[in-house]
Amino acid sequence: MPARAICAVIYLALASPALAGAAAKPQSGLEEDFDHAEATVKSHLEGSEVVVKKAVAWEQLDEAKYKAMVKAGYITLPNGKKVKAKRFFSAVNHIGKALASIGTHLINDVTKAIQLGRNATFADRLKVAEATILSLHNPAAQWKKANLADVQAQQKDLLLLRTSLTEASSKNQALATELSSAAGDGGTATRVSVKKPWALEAGQKKYVGAYVRGTSELWGDGTGVGLHTEAVVGGHILSGAREILNLKADINAPKAGKLEVKLDGSVAGKSVFSVNKSAKDNLALTDRLSKTFDLAATVPIFSIGIVHVVAKMGFTGTAGFEYGAALAPGALGAHVTPFVKATAYVQAAIALTIPIAEAGAKGELILIEDELELAANATIVPAKVQGKVVWGIYSQIGVHNALNMLQGDLSIFAKLHYPCMQDAAFKICSKEVHHPIVESKGIKVQGDLFREKKFTSLGVALDKLKI
Repeated sequence: MPARAICAVIYLALASPALAGAAAKPQSGLEEDFDHAEATVKSHLEGSEVVVKKAVAWEQLDEAKYKAMVKAGYITLPNGKKVKAKRFFSAVNHIGKALASIGTHLINDVTKAIQLGRNATFADRLKVAEATILSLHNPAAQWKKANLADVQAQQKDLLLLRTSLTEASSKNQALATELSSAAGDGGTATRVSVKKPWALEAGQKKYVGAYVRGTSELWGDGTGVGLHTEAVVGGHILSGAREILNLKADINAPKAGKLEVKLDGSVAGKSVFSVNKSAKDNLALTDRLSKTFDLAATVPIFSIGIVHVVAKMGFTGTAGFEYGAALAPGALGAHVTPFVKATAYVQAAIALTIPIAEAGAKGELILIEDELELAANATIVPAKVQGKVVWGIYSQIGVHNALNMLQGDLSIFAKLHYPCMQDAAFKICSKEVHHPIVESKGIKVQGDLFREKKFTSLGVALDKLKI
């Protein structure tokens, strides 16, 4: 799928009434007299700062100079809205004074756009996170995504050893040799446990970030084998972290009793998937489940005096998991693959009753795309260890991950209207003030987080354990 097809198009909301209603209302009386309001420029984003140069002078605009633009006491703006001339000039003077305080002139500056803010630490933090994430992914040559047929085929070969350990087929002998060589120093254990955690995260708290965390445990003993895994994927844009997907899986194959597959998944904090299947002699399941989500918050972005820009920012997409499991008494094979595709969107608005400014957003951002496949196998099986045939646990576990996160750019702008002289005539001109949210080449990587296989002897002779 093309990259652009998986990126959300940023929505533009020009002075959206619903969004503006969620923002702080102007202080009482400001719409009548702006001179009493604080003429400063501020960024409200955690970790961001306003780019400040040496202050410049601002000379108050004289309404009388532009009287040719005034019709019946009103000024008509480029968007067709009308505003009282007195209020318009008072607001423009207030905004001009605020911008002058950070070294930018609303009128005399020839540039059509002003870069208002920056995040001084985000890029550095992303580099550190990228180096860590890349180091955790090992190259995986000839990696193949598992399916139920793969799981069942491998399990069939292992189960064959229970009844025909000495069968002379080349496949059987090769597997028997592999088990013996994987037995290490020949020591014994009463229980085998392979526990593997993972944590992949990048970004900045209450700014922009994403994470993938989880842990898996593959275990076995004389009573059976089992797999427990948990995975959580989430992200945040200018607000606290929000959980996108939470998955828990328990797969148990006792040598006597019910075989069980239990999976529970929640998306955006709501339980949406539940699998609970059991059987006595064998159990084979496969499915792919997914759910769309939309998580958002309304936050203040920046202020230029009386102009307060707010935004509804969030991420939307699809989350779910794919799985396949094949169980027999004392034997399990499974793959569990949680996946998330989340892209960001922005709706910006002005919290101001005087329509001298408009707001919008530009850019596109992949917050996180992740597909993480856990493949595991645990089987009670006999093998020849140091000349003796004994029962043990043959275990294989691995996680392959394909990750793309924080790729793209987002910025919010305010378009300010002011009087100007153009082509020997008085007109209404506009200037955009941009505040970047994020500018990032992102982190893209694919590989194994881990892959391990071994045979652990239980020290039990072949005739002392029956399955």
